[in-house]
Amino acid sequence: MTTAPYHPLQELSRILAAQPGDEAAARIGAAVQRVLDGDEDSLDAALSEGRGWRSWRSDLARAERDRLICEIEAEFFADRPTREAAREIAKGLDRFHSGVDWRRFRNAETNPFPQGLKAKFWLILKAIDRPLSAARIRDLLAGGGGLSTSQQISDDFSNDT
Repeated sequence: MTTAPYHPLQELSRILAAQPGDEAAARIGAAVQRVLDGDEDSLDAALSEGRGWRSWRSDLARAERDRLICEIEAEFFADRPTREAAREIAKGLDRFHSGVDWRRFRNAETNPFPQGLKAKFWLILKAIDRPLSAARIRDLLAGGGGLSTSQQISDDFSNDT
């Protein structure tokens, strides 16, 4: 008796198919099947929303960065108005990004700073290696403000202080 070779994507497809009514499982299962059928080269490509959309990895990195920025505000600037906190976070993040600590440790696998602002800044820049404007940070701290994706991306590159 011979058994079929084990293929992790086929196993994943079976597991996802066993989740009736789960919209996410159905979407991921369909992506896995497109890879198995040869319609897509990778699971990343199959999961993407198409040309012009950010990848799921970008979305996860952005969410982690945003979470850390909110954490910094809560831990270090809770007693300050949002505008002032955003300005200080943006200034500190920009200073860390252009400083020797980031250049020295940007390729480190683990955070070289045990705690504090440098530790948070290192994690933020590991998620997305670019500082944010004070306006974008202020928007994050205020809960998003309803900006469209294109506005958020373009603001990421502004130098508002």
